Amino acid sequence: METENRIIAYYSLADDLLNISDRQDFADEMEDCRDKIEFDFWERFLNQKMYPAAKIGRLSVDKNFQDQGIGTFLIRSLVQSFIRKNKTGCQFITVDAINDNTRRTIKFYEHNGFKYLTMNDVNKESGQMYKSLLEYI
Repeated sequence: METENRIIAYYSLADDLLNISDRQDFADEMEDCRDKIEFDFWERFLNQKMYPAAKIGRLSVDKNFQDQGIGTFLIRSLVQSFIRKNKTGCQFITVDAINDNTRRTIKFYEHNGFKYLTMNDVNKESGQMYKSLLEYI
């Protein structure tokens, strides 16, 4: 995003794979998507070990423009671009969220629907989080 020749926000993306180690926990987390997916696909989906994803490498909003919904707007725009024009096959968006003392970044991603990949990621300095695109089908 740019205003008056000044960049106020940006994000970068990279290809990623969501690697699931706790199958049952993941299945429980994905349960809210179950009614949107055909049963045959659902069974195959849950038996995968890795899922195509797009990783948010960087997402930043200028300090003078924070707390105005710009970061949430960027996440929503990103999700919509994958919903409408997903030629990559991505089923998830991932991020390694920095866990600082204020938990500001973590709270931002939680507010925008991201979940921890495992409970081990909760207290790490950089926890892996994901957002399912299947819930928008």
